[in-house]
Amino acid sequence: MSPLSLTILEKYKKDLWHLSWALKAYNPEKDSVEEKEIYEKIKDSIRNISTGAEDVFFPLSVFYMFEIPIERRFLEEQIGLGENIINRLIGLSEIVEMEEIGKRRTLSLIHSSIAELYFKTYQNYPDFGRNIKKIFQNDGIDYHLFYQYITNSALTKSLDVVHHLREDLNDEKGGQTL
Repeated sequence: MSPLSLTILEKYKKDLWHLSWALKAYNPEKDSVEEKEIYEKIKDSIRNISTGAEDVFFPLSVFYMFEIPIERRFLEEQIGLGENIINRLIGLSEIVEMEEIGKRRTLSLIHSSIAELYFKTYQNYPDFGRNIKKIFQNDGIDYHLFYQYITNSALTKSLDVVHHLREDLNDEKGGQTL
């Protein structure tokens, strides 16, 4: 194993998803990897998956950083994301759909760490996902997206979201606040 591989491993060993993306962005000719290269790799990867994928991943990344799945109906009806792109991403195993008895179908990303990396990518590239960002008048963290979701969801779903956020704000993530 090269010294760089050990350096990358040491830097990202606590987050295997981040390590995975760092290794994908690694350039042996430079013998290094920088955060901005990781975000560029993620951006390019999302754009290469399918047209419209960046519009789906944006709201999922906002919510799933807090491990909150989103109702599929909200994405389709309130935001206007197409059923075809959502089905395509499910078929590619890029997103996960869950359906429980008595509840609406929900969508999420594979892991909250991936959601955080995706969200940071959206923050680093202002034009990345600009169509979906316009809907929510994005100004940093997406207060508008949480507000719209809570006000357009069933009361029980809204309470679930508030409960998740309250728990997250009390954990060790460093005081992220809404």
